[in-house]
Amino acid sequence: MKIFFVEPAICLSAFAMTLATPLTTQYVYRRIWEETSNYSFVSDSNTSECGKNKSSPIFAFQEEVQKKVSLFNLQMDIIGVSPIFILYELDSPLCWNEVFIGYGSALGSVTFFSSFLGIWLFSYCMEDIHMAFIGISTTMAGMVMTAFAKTTLMMFLVRLPFLFTIVPLSVLRSMVSKVVLSTEQGTLFACIAFLETLGGVAAVSTFNGIYSATVAWYPGFTFLLSAVLLLIPAISLCVVKCINWNEGSYVLLTQEESSEDTSDR
Repeated sequence: MKIFFVEPAICLSAFAMTLATPLTTQYVYRRIWEETSNYSFVSDSNTSECGKNKSSPIFAFQEEVQKKVSLFNLQMDIIGVSPIFILYELDSPLCWNEVFIGYGSALGSVTFFSSFLGIWLFSYCMEDIHMAFIGISTTMAGMVMTAFAKTTLMMFLVRLPFLFTIVPLSVLRSMVSKVVLSTEQGTLFACIAFLETLGGVAAVSTFNGIYSATVAWYPGFTFLLSAVLLLIPAISLCVVKCINWNEGSYVLLTQEESSEDTSDR
C-alpha cells in the first residue's frame, strides 16, 4: 500500500515548490517598478490595458519596466525558474501588471494538482496510452490558444487546456516501467531523470532565443512552434498503438524474472 502514497507525495511537493513562482514574480515586478522611477505602483488596479498615449511619461516608464522585467525573467529562465509565459504577458497587447501576473502564475500552479486528479480518474476508464494522448492534445490546444490570446479573459481561459499537461510525463514513466525488469528500474528512472533535465535546459535556452528573435514581429510564434513539436510524441504514441501495445505485456517479463530467481536458488 505504501506505493500508492508515492505519486501524491511527489505531486504535492512539486505543487508546493511552484507556489514560489507567482510570489517571486510579483516581488520582482514591484521592486523594479519602484526603483526605476518615483511613480507609485497601484497594486489594486483592475486593468491590464496598456497606455494609449505614447507621448505620456507613464507610457514610456511602463515600457521601460517591462523591458527590465523581461530581461530579469530571461536570466531566471536560464535556471528554469520563470516561464516564457510571463514575458508574453508583459508584452503588448496584454501588458499585464503585477496583480494579473500573480493570478496567472497561481492558476498555472494548479496544473500539478489537476493532472494528479486526472490520472486518478482516467485510470478507471481508459488505458495509459489514451491518457497520454489527452495530455498531449490538450497541451497543444493550450499552446495554440496562447499564441492568439489578445485579451486578459482569453489569457486566463488559456490555463484550462493546460490542466492535464503533467499527465503524459507520469503516464509515460508508468508505461516504460512496465516493460523492464524490476532490477532495471533504478537505471531506467535515472536515465529518464537525466534526459528530462537535459531536455529542459536545452528547451529553455532554445525557446528563449527563439522568443527574443521573433517577439518583434509575432510574439506567439514560440507557442505555435511548441504545438507543432508536440506532434512528434503524438505520432510516436500512434506508432506504439499501431504495433499493438499491450499494457499486460510486462507480465511476461515478470514471469521471466521469477523463473530466473528460481533457477538461481
